[in-house]
Amino acid sequence: MMAQIRVAPFFCVSVCRTAIWFRLCGIGFSVDLDMPVLFSERHGFRKVRRWGRWSFEVLR
Repeated sequence: MMAQIRVAPFFCVSVCRTAIWFRLCGIGFSVDLDMPVLFSERHGFRKVRRWGRWSFEVLR
């Protein structure tokens, strides 16, 4: 189950069991657990840092 909260027109947060992300004025940060490697990540279109089962990504 995913809960998305829009605090203000410029701030949004989403939380679920295995992931959390937030955006502030269009720029944000995402943390996921056990996220599969996507096609766009394998070919360099998305920059995702992995540490064990965790993945970290800057959202633009």
